[in-house]
Amino acid sequence: MAAPEAGFAHHSSTECGEKTAYEVVDIYKDLPRTNCGECGKGSCFAFATAVYLEAFPLEQCLHLREAPRREMETKLDMSREEGVGRRPSSSEQALRSLPAVLVFAAEALSGRLLGEDLRGLVG
Repeated sequence: MAAPEAGFAHHSSTECGEKTAYEVVDIYKDLPRTNCGECGKGSCFAFATAVYLEAFPLEQCLHLREAPRREMETKLDMSREEGVGRRPSSSEQALRSLPAVLVFAAEALSGRLLGEDLRGLVG
């Protein structure tokens, strides 16, 4: 059975002219969707997720032709420039969890007043 051609039916703009992010579902829709597993993932959706999270390059899909791959890479690059689909650095992850860590530390040290003040910063 021949693999379906990767199409680009999903557009990266809304009716209002605003750009939308190129996300996992969009990547999946643009893949051949053979679910062959030759890329090392169990399904094309799992592969699309790995590509979105920058864990896998699109080149790992052996059924994706060069022209559609380049177009997908352009869409990914544009989304990542906007901060979408970019895996946060370990520093960013640590900074996001810092308020919760401070609340926990304050409460653990019986600093209930400090913990109450910091709760408003979490979440």
